[in-house]
Amino acid sequence: MSILDTIKNRTSCRTFKPAPLSPTDKRSLEVFIRENDTGLDGERIPLVIIEKKAGEKPMKLDYGIIKGHSTYVMEHRKPP
Repeated sequence: MSILDTIKNRTSCRTFKPAPLSPTDKRSLEVFIRENDTGLDGERIPLVIIEKKAGEKPMKLDYGIIKGHSTYVMEHRKPP
């Protein structure tokens, strides 16, 4: 395959399938998050899975709006 074919056929890591996370995949992700919740300095990183419902507006994040998604994994910290 030529480099041009490779470029034309690539998929961006920011390309999302417009489908909800399956229950099995969600459980697997929850287990992974629980088992891997420690940062490099031993600090706990509280991650949560947030699922958008059909028809809800896209979430506005610090770096813009992500389109074509239905699930986020985000850090969840309680306000001080």
